Amino acid sequence: MNSEQGSPASITDRWIAIRLFATVYLFCLFFMDSSPHGVFTGVNRFQYIAYALIEDHSIDISGVEKLYGEITDAYGIRGRRVPIINPGVGLLATPAYGLSSLLHVEERIGALIGSHAVITYRGLIFALAVNSPLAAVFVVSLWLMLRWLGLTRRLSLCLAIWMGWGNMAAYYFTAGTNVQTAAETALTSAAWLFIVGFERNRNIGAPAPMFVAGLFLGLAILVNVPALLTIVCTFFYILTRHRKQIWMFLGGLVPGSIILLIYQWIAVGDPFMDIPFAFFQSLGMYRVPSEVSVIGVALEFLAGRHQGLIWYFPLVTCLSFHLRNRKGVMHLAAVCWILIVGHWLFASWYTHVWIRTSVQIPSWPWYAAPGPGGPRYLLPIIPFVAILITQLDFRSSHLRTWISWMGVLGLSLNVPVLMYPAGGPVFRSFFLMMKYGMAVPLARVMAQVVPGREAVSASEVTISLTWAVVLLGLAMWMWTSSRFQDWLFEDHIVEGV
Repeated sequence: MNSEQGSPASITDRWIAIRLFATVYLFCLFFMDSSPHGVFTGVNRFQYIAYALIEDHSIDISGVEKLYGEITDAYGIRGRRVPIINPGVGLLATPAYGLSSLLHVEERIGALIGSHAVITYRGLIFALAVNSPLAAVFVVSLWLMLRWLGLTRRLSLCLAIWMGWGNMAAYYFTAGTNVQTAAETALTSAAWLFIVGFERNRNIGAPAPMFVAGLFLGLAILVNVPALLTIVCTFFYILTRHRKQIWMFLGGLVPGSIILLIYQWIAVGDPFMDIPFAFFQSLGMYRVPSEVSVIGVALEFLAGRHQGLIWYFPLVTCLSFHLRNRKGVMHLAAVCWILIVGHWLFASWYTHVWIRTSVQIPSWPWYAAPGPGGPRYLLPIIPFVAILITQLDFRSSHLRTWISWMGVLGLSLNVPVLMYPAGGPVFRSFFLMMKYGMAVPLARVMAQVVPGREAVSASEVTISLTWAVVLLGLAMWMWTSSRFQDWLFEDHIVEGV
């Protein structure tokens, strides 16, 4: 048995992880987007997959559409209507909806309260089964990973919060219709938690941690195709560092991969054809657009004022210290850098080929048109940014100052992004969202309570109050930043952990 398993430090970490899981779970529910584009709506493409499987025992959603209305993100092929997405998120929600259907909960709610309550109930089930647990898994995985890689509890907790809230991840965990990339990120983080645990000789209750890591990555590709890049890099990392464990890892990949291949085979007749790619290829949209260069898209995603990563995730700028002042395992650093750059290049390429859809709304710039993947395809880099940050030399006072400022700045900037009622970082300019995006729950309540033109004024007052809280918090941070840094980085490295 691992000697660390029953140590007081290990037990304390587990209790903190449990409390952190519950806190993030409830926080995510509180900030769930209740706009027409959010999770509490009658039209949710992931719910349609679950209902089709439960009610019709098929992947064809046409029967569900007759009951609940058609969705735009679906197309007909081989006599079926299938959503233009991977089925993973829908499959994750299927057990909860199946239990609800078995107990006839919707019928009872509709009879007692009304049909409007049924729509809210469906969204609540989705949030309880998908959004909140995956957000909690994501943050807890980051915290444990940071701890096992040598950081103190204080620093690990702050970094986990900054990486969970201080970037675009928080928005996507609370925006139900765009949750698939956030789900991929949560599953990837959990997979690498088990890999780090194996390397650090941590017994976390799994008899075969590499199998569990493969299982999580198999689910990640079932949720979102870009996870294939992470799987390939992880495969070669395990092959070179832990050759004896490679078959365990591959065995874990099998369930999710097989389900995806079967789903694609039934849907489009080719198990190796990605459904979104097949759809847009059939419409002739996969061509190289001439009006925008892929380099321009890549630069916009990195530092542009509309969708630049440095605005959504300021903490990523700390990696500049890694290029000149680092410690740790070079193999691990190399695979992290490859995955970060790889996902950035993939996001740029994928958005570049999607720009063709901007023809539908010619008055919009390319970054505002429906279709481009945008910063959401950069979410999977977060766990690898976390790993690289653990390799920084925190003896540098410049690094300590920079990392604390970027973390707090990320929290401040992403509050209005988190509250944005529709579209979010997928389609909108960051600074426009900062200006117009505040739509906190209190604003929605006041807009309903105060009639007529006064409703707009009430919402604007609530928005101003929320901005005041954000700015006040930032001002308080500036006043106490030096003391906070002393507290945060006191004994920041735990020797032997």
